Amino acid sequence: QGHEVQQNCPLGNKYAATVAGMVATEVEMELRYAAPLAPADLRERWIDQKYVAAEEAENGEHVIQMDEDLALRGNAEAQRRMAYRRLMGRGIDADPEGAYHDFQAAAAGGDPYAIFNLGYMYLRGLYVAKNDTRAKEQ
Repeated sequence: QGHEVQQNCPLGNKYAATVAGMVATEVEMELRYAAPLAPADLRERWIDQKYVAAEEAENGEHVIQMDEDLALRGNAEAQRRMAYRRLMGRGIDADPEGAYHDFQAAAAGGDPYAIFNLGYMYLRGLYVAKNDTRAKEQ
């Protein structure tokens, strides 16, 4: 019960819902939120022989070999993934020139994310000369 206030659950819920909505809107506008981490028992994770870390699952040698094979066969999505790996040095050595050429191949294959990444490379001057006009064209 509140201080000198009658107990009234429906009215309290109404006020709580109003305040929760205002707080949620404010948090979203200011981007002050972070997704909660999934609970994990680390002891069990490291004991499990089949456990694969997220970085290894995404950039492991077998995944890179498969993506390289698909990219050589003309798969635009695989070309874009390989380009990103080359640009960021994830699982393979960083190679901005190779990334640029892979993004071009993927963009020619119609991959929208590759087109965006080419524009980003022009916007930031990664491997290519910084060129805002060319970035907008991508």
